[in-house]
Amino acid sequence: MVPFRRAFVLVCFTATILGATGPANATPGALDPAFGSGGLVTTDVGGNLNSAADGVAVQPDGRIVIGGSTQLASGRWCFFVARYLTDGSLDPSFGNGGITITDLGSDTYAGAMTLTADGHILVAGSWNSMMTVAEYRADGSLETSFGSGGVAQVVFPGPASGASAVHAFPDGTILITGSANLGDPSYTESLAMARLTASGLLDTSFGTSGLLTTSMPGTSLVSLGSTVTPKGKIVLVGWSWPTGGSTSTMIAQYLARGSVDRSFNRGKPKVVDLAPGQDDSSTSVTITSGGAILALSGVSTPSSGTEVGLVSLQPNGSFTTRFGSGGTVVSDPTIHSDQPRAVFLESDGKILVAGANQEPGVVRFTSSGALDPTFGSGGVAVAYVPSGFGQFNSLAARPNGSVIAAGVTSGETLLAAFQTT
Repeated sequence: MVPFRRAFVLVCFTATILGATGPANATPGALDPAFGSGGLVTTDVGGNLNSAADGVAVQPDGRIVIGGSTQLASGRWCFFVARYLTDGSLDPSFGNGGITITDLGSDTYAGAMTLTADGHILVAGSWNSMMTVAEYRADGSLETSFGSGGVAQVVFPGPASGASAVHAFPDGTILITGSANLGDPSYTESLAMARLTASGLLDTSFGTSGLLTTSMPGTSLVSLGSTVTPKGKIVLVGWSWPTGGSTSTMIAQYLARGSVDRSFNRGKPKVVDLAPGQDDSSTSVTITSGGAILALSGVSTPSSGTEVGLVSLQPNGSFTTRFGSGGTVVSDPTIHSDQPRAVFLESDGKILVAGANQEPGVVRFTSSGALDPTFGSGGVAVAYVPSGFGQFNSLAARPNGSVIAAGVTSGETLLAAFQTT
C-alpha cells in the first residue's frame, strides 16, 4: 500500500547554493553557521546507511527531536527516535548516545512523529500492515504503560492500514490518520483515522468505536497528511484516484467527535485537479491565522516534471479567491522537478515549502502565494550535501527564529537549520 511508507522521492530545487561562513551571511535562506557543520547534520542511525527522518519537532528548551525509519543490517525496518542539542550534536542523555531504535521483530515503517504536552514522543506508521503508534518517554525509552509495552496497533476491517500523521491532544488522547485497504474490490484504499486514549486503547467516543473511514466506490482515497484546526476539526489531505484516471489533490474535513463535517463541501472530500490529465496529490496541510486551509501538493506537468502546488480553502470548502489564482498556485521555482513534502507557516503568514532531489531545498512564498524574492535566490534556498542528493520531509520552528528541515541524504538522516530573517 503506497502511503504507509513514504517513498524517498528525489527531485531538485536548483538555485545558488547558500553556505554559511559566518554571521554576516545570516540572511533569509542562509544556513545557520552555529548549527552542525555549516548548518547541516547527518546521522547514520542504524549503522547501515538506510535511514530517513519523517518528522521533526523542537522542544521548548530548543532540543530537536526527529523520528522515522531505519534499516538494520539484517534488512529489517524499525522505528527510531533521536534527539539533538541546540548545536546539532546528539544528546547523550537520550536513548543510546542520542538514538533509540525499536525493533519489533518484523518490518515497521514510520510515517509521522509528534511531541505530547508532557514531553513524550509519538511515532506513527505501520507494523505488520496495521496502523501503529509507539510512545517514548523524554529519555528515549518506550512508555511501557502505553499499548503493549509502548506500542499500540489499530485494527481496521480489511487486509492493511497505516498512518501518515499523528496528533497529541492536551487531554492525552491521540489522533492517528492515514489510509486503509478495507477489502472492497470496488476501490483500493479509503481514508482512515483512529483516536486512542492516553493508555493506547481505542477511544469509543470517537467515530464508530474509535474508528472512522471514508470510501468512494470506484475511487481510491489516500491520505498523506492531516492537521487539526483551532476549533478541533480534522483536515485530511492526499489524493483521489478514480479507476483508469489520474490522481488529483484531495481535501476532507471532519468534526472533532469523528463524523463528516457537512458544512465543508456538503460533507464530501473536495477534489482539486491542479493538472488536468496529469497527476497531482497533497502531502501536507496547515491552517492560516485567518482560518483558511492551506494544502501543499506535488503537480506533474509534461513540460517541467513536478511543480509546487498550493490550494487555499475556506472552512466551508470554497476557494480563497484572494490567494494565488482563484485559490490555487502552481509554481515552478526551478528548471528541474520540485517535489514538495512539507508546508510550514511563519508568524507573518509567509509560507515555507520543503522538498528535494539532488540538493534538498526550501521555497518561500508570500501569504498571497507569490514566490518571495527576499528569501534565498528568487525564493529558493538549497542545502548542499556531499552526495548531491537529498530530501526534506518535515519542518519545525526553533526559538532563535530559524527553522529546522529534516529528511534524508544518501541513507543518512539530514537536518538543516535555515535562517528566516
